Amino acid sequence: MSNPDLILSMAGAVTAVCALAFSIWEGRQARKHNRLSVRPLLAFHHEKRPEARSLVLKNIGLGPAILKQLQLFVRGKLVNEPQEGGWPEVFYLTGISSGFAIYYYLIGDDLIDSGASQVVLQVQCTGYSKEKLAELDLALALLSVRFEYESMYRERFAAQSNRV
Repeated sequence: MSNPDLILSMAGAVTAVCALAFSIWEGRQARKHNRLSVRPLLAFHHEKRPEARSLVLKNIGLGPAILKQLQLFVRGKLVNEPQEGGWPEVFYLTGISSGFAIYYYLIGDDLIDSGASQVVLQVQCTGYSKEKLAELDLALALLSVRFEYESMYRERFAAQSNRV
């Protein structure tokens, strides 16, 4: 084999190895992009209106969120999960009247689409005096909520409210 043939063969081999490395890198980047393009991001929104106090969970990410677990905390201490009677215990520990509350509990794997919202807790307070509203706000401040959720790629995430 002559010297120019050897150089051409080596250049071809180097080019092939570089093309293979670039192809592997590009494949990894594409998979990373695909995961990010359907990644959910859950955020809590507190609504304080004269007629109601609400905690709303909103998916501000690009993909759907698959809700896996809901946990309730009062004064930072875990209360039973809602399926096990957690909401009545929360109402008892905080003094919130459950007769005026609309609340959410997880059944199986619920899905929140991108841009969609879910009311987690809403307490009706129409006709409350200022003092009663202040009591309700203090009671709600004792409560926090934590959701564990997954993306379509089964990546696990968590979102927690600081307070209601």
